[in-house]
Amino acid sequence: MASVAASPTKGRRKDLNADLNLVPFIDILSMCICFLLMTAVWVEIGNLEIKQSHGTDGQASAINQAELSLVFQSENSIKLQLKQSGKIRQTVLVQGQNEQDFKDQLNGAIANSTKGLREAIAAAFVTTHPNVSYGRLVSAVDALRRNKVANVGILPSPQGGS
Repeated sequence: MASVAASPTKGRRKDLNADLNLVPFIDILSMCICFLLMTAVWVEIGNLEIKQSHGTDGQASAINQAELSLVFQSENSIKLQLKQSGKIRQTVLVQGQNEQDFKDQLNGAIANSTKGLREAIAAAFVTTHPNVSYGRLVSAVDALRRNKVANVGILPSPQGGS
């Protein structure tokens, strides 16, 4: 326990006697430091570099450029459409049994669909679904990035969740 005591003085000054208990303050401070050190382990900083698909930063569109559309049907199912010159060129339904199988199937489907078109793909759009987790959405964007598709747009699910 810390205490401050002034020696008795003559005159108008009063004695200063104050007892400060510093132990609880030190306990709280040490607990805060321990808490911050323990929780710092779970902080991850990540980023995902993608370009804007349309607008000021988007690439100028050419005649033969294609668009890739990924529409989530459910948590383990996604419909992939390749459009070129406004017409649907290819449609693939990708389904997986679990998360890893889904990622592998999606990566393979994107690689097969974009074979020979990597430079000609102007944009890719991922449409979400209300039952799809954020992790699956990031997996789809990651699969596009792995296949060198840089211009990615994320669209909300249609009204009614269909």
